[in-house]
Amino acid sequence: MAKLSLAPVSPELVALKDQPVDLEHKPNGLRAALVDFITEHSAEWELRVQLCTDLQAMPIEDASVEWTGAWVAVARITTAPQAGWTHGLSVLVDDGMQFNP
Repeated sequence: MAKLSLAPVSPELVALKDQPVDLEHKPNGLRAALVDFITEHSAEWELRVQLCTDLQAMPIEDASVEWTGAWVAVARITTAPQAGWTHGLSVLVDDGMQFNP
C-alpha cells in the first residue's frame, strides 16, 4: 500500500506555486491558463510514492492522517511545449476517431 504524489520539478512549474489564477467570469479559466502555459513551456513532474509501513500510524481508510514516511521518486514525466485543447482541435480529433461499420 502506498500514497502517490505527482510533484512539479521543472523551474517553470515550481515558480507557479501559490500564484493566483484569474478565474473571474471565466468558467474555463484553469483550462485557458494551462493551455497558455504548455504552449510556451516544457514541464517536468516527479511521480513519488510513500509506502505504508505501519497500519496503525498510517491508516489507509483515513486520508486526513498525514503519513510520516519518506517520499521516494520512482518516475519522471516530461512534456515539450505543445498545442493545448481548442474547440477546433477537439472537433478534428472527434471526427477523426469516428467508426462506421
